[in-house]
Amino acid sequence: MSQSSNFQPDPLSDVLEVLGARVTRQTRLEASGDWALSFPALDRLKFVAVLRGMCWIQMEGRAPHPMQAGDVCLIGTTDYAVSSDPTLVPQDGRQLFEDPRRDFVRLGGDEVVSIGGTVTFSGPNADFLLDMLPDFIPVQRHTAGAEAISTVLSLMSQEIERGVIGSTIVRARLADILLVETFRAYAEQAGPDQCGWFGALSDPRIG
Repeated sequence: MSQSSNFQPDPLSDVLEVLGARVTRQTRLEASGDWALSFPALDRLKFVAVLRGMCWIQMEGRAPHPMQAGDVCLIGTTDYAVSSDPTLVPQDGRQLFEDPRRDFVRLGGDEVVSIGGTVTFSGPNADFLLDMLPDFIPVQRHTAGAEAISTVLSLMSQEIERGVIGSTIVRARLADILLVETFRAYAEQAGPDQCGWFGALSDPRIG
């Protein structure tokens, strides 16, 4: 006879499933030398992950945040800039990616390689998630809960380099996994006292 396992509630999966959270567009940026790009606030969630080198994420009212290879961050509904040097004046990055068919931009070389993903929601209550989350959620590769993120980023990097058939759907699935792992790592690092209702999802009594 088979033994039944105890059902463990999974409120994070419930929330993301109800809201229909999916990574609907991925972009890739390669750059060398001096460069800086700015992007306006949009009603969406975005992740930025660094596969090679380092860069800076800048937002108004926050100190510039360095990102090394293996780091990832989630950006909410706020303006931001990404650059090789936070003292540079950024150019409008929308012009480089405004064509939906253009998902790869190279600025000089490949000293820095990063990927970005736009997270959209099909559910009618997406504002609930966006309003409750901080505008900026950084997860560094050496912090607690980030081991799986390093694995996913490695797989995404390999998939980009392979360029074989089926790559689009594989990268889309990996991006969805990266989104969930970033949420997990954030909740583990911050704890319920620092990340409000989101951290409370991890509490077996509250979640």
